[in-house]
Amino acid sequence: NEELTKENEELTEQLEALKGARVLSSNEKVILAKVNRAGGLDWLNKVLSARSNGNPGSRAFKDSKGAGKAETPTAKALREKKEALASKRKK
Repeated sequence: NEELTKENEELTEQLEALKGARVLSSNEKVILAKVNRAGGLDWLNKVLSARSNGNPGSRAFKDSKGAGKAETPTAKALREKKEALASKRKK
């Protein structure tokens, strides 16, 4: 009889503890599993605190052909080398 009373008390304590616990939905379980695989709470805090520092830049029209632009020194050197090679081939 004492054993049954003791077991009954233990089960009621467990029941009271479970009443306060919130049951997770299947979606919440999936989300928690993915967060745990990705790195846990540290990873989640890092991701949530991340901020984008990207700048969209100028949205003005840009001439893709490069017409009207001054030739850069690198482009000039490449053009001169190509011209020199072309002139050597012609000889």
